[in-house]
Amino acid sequence: MKERIELIEEYLAGEDSVSELARRYGVSRKTVHKWILRFRAEGLGGLAERSRAPQHHPHALAEALEQQILEWKAKKPLWGAPKIHAKLLALPGCPSESTVSNVLARHGLSRKARRRRSATPSQWPLAHCQEVNQLWCADFKGHFRLGDGRRCDPLTITDAHSRYLLRCQGLGGCTGGVVVKPLFIATFQEYGMPAAIRTDNGPPFATTTLGGLSALSVWWIRLGDPR
Repeated sequence: MKERIELIEEYLAGEDSVSELARRYGVSRKTVHKWILRFRAEGLGGLAERSRAPQHHPHALAEALEQQILEWKAKKPLWGAPKIHAKLLALPGCPSESTVSNVLARHGLSRKARRRRSATPSQWPLAHCQEVNQLWCADFKGHFRLGDGRRCDPLTITDAHSRYLLRCQGLGGCTGGVVVKPLFIATFQEYGMPAAIRTDNGPPFATTTLGGLSALSVWWIRLGDPR
């Protein structure tokens, strides 16, 4: 405070420039101008140190809105921040979704989603596969929607030894044996016949009937050794 008063006194004396005052007191020219403006606006009181803590919180959530969030959570315990936020959109001063999430977390009403452990991708062939075409793996990788809304079910056929992707075919929701069979025929014609094919127990590769055989798997057996 004393140094600020001395700085202002020297400035008012008009003997030194702002740059010289800044150099002498070890501050920036911007700081010198700041103290000059405060002195002109408030007198010596303007030179006092001011608290750097925020005086108000313009984004603080109104108590009534916070209560609304807690009430919705009480009525719908399984709801998270997105659904509760959607119910508050029509209210004036509606908080953001992240604010709703923070309120729930502050009151211990939210839980972190458990991170699913993903399988470590294998970089090596199956131990019993010693050559290509010894074993193929066929699988549907799970459907998804295309940009135009159509459903896509990707069928993949890979060689277990080389890890080579023999075929990746997108099917539009129909994954029956009648549709899949021509794709295997085309793959056999291009790469030859494998000694064995590994799939999961879902359709069209298997069924819940006696023996779990589907029409497609019976066809595979007939192509190879029926024993």
